[in-house]
Formats: sequence, C-alpha cells, structure tokens
Amino acid sequence: MDFFSIILFLGLYYVRPHEWIAGADQIPLNSLAIGLAIWSLFSRRRGLGWKEFFHTPHDTLMALFFFWILWTSYYDVSSTFIYIYPLFIFYWVTVLTLKDIPRLLQFLHWWTFFIVFVAALAVASEYGIDPTGSYDLTHGVMKE
Repeated sequence: MDFFSIILFLGLYYVRPHEWIAGADQIPLNSLAIGLAIWSLFSRRRGLGWKEFFHTPHDTLMALFFFWILWTSYYDVSSTFIYIYPLFIFYWVTVLTLKDIPRLLQFLHWWTFFIVFVAALAVASEYGIDPTGSYDLTHGVMKE
C-alpha cells in the first residue's frame, strides 16, 4: 500500500488533475496520498523503527540539511518549518518505501510514464485533442 501511495502521489504531482477537473481543487488529493503513505508505513507488519530513518549516510545528511535550513532561516523557525516539511515528508516516505531494486525500478518506470503522458497531452493539444484546456493558455501566453 505504501508503494501504491507513492505512485499515486507521483501521478497527482505530474498530471495535476486538480487543476483541470472542475471541483477537484477542493479536495487535497496530494495530502491524502501522502497521508495514506504515512499510514501504510506505520501499519506495516514489521513496523517502523528509528534505524530505518537513518539507514544510509545520505539519510543522515538530509536530516542535517533539514535542521540547517531551520537554523539559518531568515524567518522564524515555525514559518520555515511549515514551508519545508512537506518536502521532507515526501523524501522520507519515498526513501522508506523504495527499499529494494525492483521497487526502485518500478518507481522509475512510473515516473517515466507520467512524464511521457504529460508530454503526450501537450502534443495532443496542438492537434485538437485538448482534455486539459491548455491550448488557449499556452498560445495566449506565447503571443505576448
């Protein structure tokens, strides 16, 4: 379930249905997908221990980077924390989910699929197939 949640978040991030489907912007789809991923990580059979958060030196460096951002921020810590914590939650959930090579390869395949899908939507809008309504927007901005 955690892997499904990460793929769902990746799809929502790239395809952005909440921007072109009427009424979908009222539902926090990305937050729900990350919430599902967090819930599924904590409800795994083997559980979730602190050692998993710092499995590699890279994980430790990312945690140090997070604290460095908070420490050196021009604004107060709470404002900075609210701004950057979604990025680090996504990082930790993704790192904890992609534990082996097959999962990592599947993740990369889905990532590639979503990028190609968005590119196909952009090209299709030039040929009259425009489910997102992006043709007028892109051509109106390009003319200015």
